[in-house]
Amino acid sequence: MSLDNDLSMMMILGRKFAHFFSVLMNNKFGNKKISFNFVILPVSYYNLDEYTSKAKDLAAFGYVFLTPVAASGVNQVNLSDLKSLENDVLDLDEVLKPLQSAYTQSGKTNAVTA
Repeated sequence: MSLDNDLSMMMILGRKFAHFFSVLMNNKFGNKKISFNFVILPVSYYNLDEYTSKAKDLAAFGYVFLTPVAASGVNQVNLSDLKSLENDVLDLDEVLKPLQSAYTQSGKTNAVTA
């Protein structure tokens, strides 16, 4: 309970920092096509497993994929490089296919012609 209270208190400060940097970046680099919005995730050493697990479950239902990745500490450049290595160089997307479930099936059916 104490850790949750501490995280809640720090997130007040985190939201203020995020707002400050959002305004700073938008004033410096933003325009009609580009705007910045910083978000500091409420993740600490003590709730990392629970947070990433919940974010992963939400990603399975179509929510943001980058949240569990960012919470685990992988930056976007490394994620992009890893996915390119897996899919383009090693062709792991063809070799290692995820298990099909009701949530991951595309709805397409394979029609058998006679």
